[in-house]
Amino acid sequence: MRPVSHLSRLWSHSRTWFSSGVGKWVGIVLAVLLGFQVLYVVSANIVLAYFLPGWVSTSNLKLSYSSASTWWPARVNIEDLSIRSHDYNIQFQLDIEHAAVSVALHRLPFREFSGDDVEAVGVRFKLRHSVKSLDASKRRIDAFPPIEGYPDPPVYRDPPPKPIPEAEDKRFTIHLTDIQAEVRELWIMEVRYQGEAQAKGGFKLRPGRALRLLPATLKLAGGSLTLGDIAIARTTNLDVTADIDAPDLEALPGKALFSKVTASMDGRLEGGDLSFLDTYLPIERSAALSGD
Repeated sequence: MRPVSHLSRLWSHSRTWFSSGVGKWVGIVLAVLLGFQVLYVVSANIVLAYFLPGWVSTSNLKLSYSSASTWWPARVNIEDLSIRSHDYNIQFQLDIEHAAVSVALHRLPFREFSGDDVEAVGVRFKLRHSVKSLDASKRRIDAFPPIEGYPDPPVYRDPPPKPIPEAEDKRFTIHLTDIQAEVRELWIMEVRYQGEAQAKGGFKLRPGRALRLLPATLKLAGGSLTLGDIAIARTTNLDVTADIDAPDLEALPGKALFSKVTASMDGRLEGGDLSFLDTYLPIERSAALSGD
């Protein structure tokens, strides 16, 4: 009978405590917190499901995903995330199978998607720059990645647009820090990596205006490195550290952006074909380099 007697006394004390003033206030506070949690979950998931992609997307930036949800304030889980962006010089596409990010909700009214503690799985990234003509670079451009929604090849078709005044610029800034990503593919201009890789770092992008890649690391772990259908390396093991500081993208036509890149790498490439170097020679000399 002792266990029953003990539980009975515990229940009696609990009822007395909750019926006291302190207990009532604690109950009210808990009820309010629970109400705020329910309100957050309902309203935030409605925004994620129906409104956020439309708010963020512009003519220069497209954001989409198959589903997004949040059950704890500011922590968002996203499936099949895709971000596509372009300015006059650069086009890129970022696809992520699954992502989790802590979003700074207070920055959204200022047209900034800011987040940290980013976990990403199944990352695929493509980037290419526009060119003036195909005459001198056709073989390189043929190996550029396709970017969904933008025509091929990426040739300048119009004169540069007039700069948008700062006060009239409605494009969202994307600012992500503390990124840890499992990468499946990197395709930057004509060079493509496919295989396992891990990336860490962060970046801040103001479409058409500025790009800051915070000191970032990339580890390529045994995948293939190709240029078109030519193997630069069938097995690629590289540790890369990179930094980009481009505060004025409008002043960087085409591949001039890469003058703002600081990078170092260490590793080993195995099983390649030197004929990929033909791509960088004049066409009449294209057979000068070949071999393993």
